[in-house]
Amino acid sequence: MSSPGPLFIVGTGPMIGSEIPKLFASKTFTQIALFARTTATLTAAKDKITAAAPSATIKLYTADVTDSPNLTKALEQAVTDLGKPEVVVFNAARINYGMFDTYTEADILLDFQIPNLGLYTTAKSGEGKGKRASMSLCHVVAAHASSCRAGVLA
Repeated sequence: MSSPGPLFIVGTGPMIGSEIPKLFASKTFTQIALFARTTATLTAAKDKITAAAPSATIKLYTADVTDSPNLTKALEQAVTDLGKPEVVVFNAARINYGMFDTYTEADILLDFQIPNLGLYTTAKSGEGKGKRASMSLCHVVAAHASSCRAGVLA
């Protein structure tokens, strides 16, 4: 069985955002693109994945999902570097445990932007005028959902 196309993880972090690519890399995925806001987060995730799958090629891209132009640029660079992704996992989130009366309208807007604007930007990445999107919503899976292609981790 040949290796599938690249895996993109948008919202790389210390838990789900690094455990999913570690699992994929330990099975059949050999090319992985990680996207996160900070280099430190990306480096820690890469180290964890490399320990489990030393032969995997892992590329790092710093991007904030609420900054659509920057995220689009990072996604397009990843497509240039690794090719069109086989699977995209959108794992970006913000957890706020504040009390209701301390939650501001800005907090609500940010909480809306991350899963909505970030996911929309990720799904339409690579779309040019008159061109089809390089990633469809079918290919962008939530972190807890199964892959669009059966047997992708076989």
